[in-house]
Amino acid sequence: MNKVTKRPVGRPRSDGRPPLQRRRVLLEAGRLMTEQGYAGTSLRMIAESLGTSAPAIAQRFGNKAELLNELVSMMAEFSIRFHTSLKALDLPADVRLYKMVHAEVVALAGADHAPISVFYLPELRQPQFKPAQQARARMMHFYHEVIAEGIESVLFHPVRVGIAAEQVFQLTETIIIAQDRAAMGQPAQLAEQTADFVLRGLLAKPGRRDSVRLAAEKIDLAMT
Repeated sequence: MNKVTKRPVGRPRSDGRPPLQRRRVLLEAGRLMTEQGYAGTSLRMIAESLGTSAPAIAQRFGNKAELLNELVSMMAEFSIRFHTSLKALDLPADVRLYKMVHAEVVALAGADHAPISVFYLPELRQPQFKPAQQARARMMHFYHEVIAEGIESVLFHPVRVGIAAEQVFQLTETIIIAQDRAAMGQPAQLAEQTADFVLRGLLAKPGRRDSVRLAAEKIDLAMT
């Protein structure tokens, strides 16, 4: 039987170098946008850092806004996939929320700082970034849902669900804008402190914190 050799994704380049991978282009665009700002980053800059031309980037990957929309959606998908799998386990709301926060912080603390920082680019509020806004809204929905469920099951204090969901979600994201991650401790320690802080503010029966944490630690699911 003849051995099948996988060909790289993308068209061959005339200079003989390997074709550009979509993920590599998106991550490089994100790195430059967080370092130089969205307005300060051009397709030419992205192309030069990748050893290609701006027209080649535009033809195969789209304009700068399309790159940012796709990058945010790609990174959000890791979170969405995890939260979907966790929801399927049918856990108590407090255990599920603890695991959500813990996993999110561990993933963000261990990620490359530059690409994930694009979530905080002010330009994302503009209408042209609706796909990126929708990706963030999908992530937010899981927090809104679990907090509402916790209130209904009397595990959480009655709160304004929309505000609480936004506050919890932003708390998990603070690692993105941290100037010195090392000073904040190891990812697992930071995740435990953050998840515990969230429960302190929501649990109707604070005495459940230890049992909730132990139950969440037994869940063999990670954000990858």
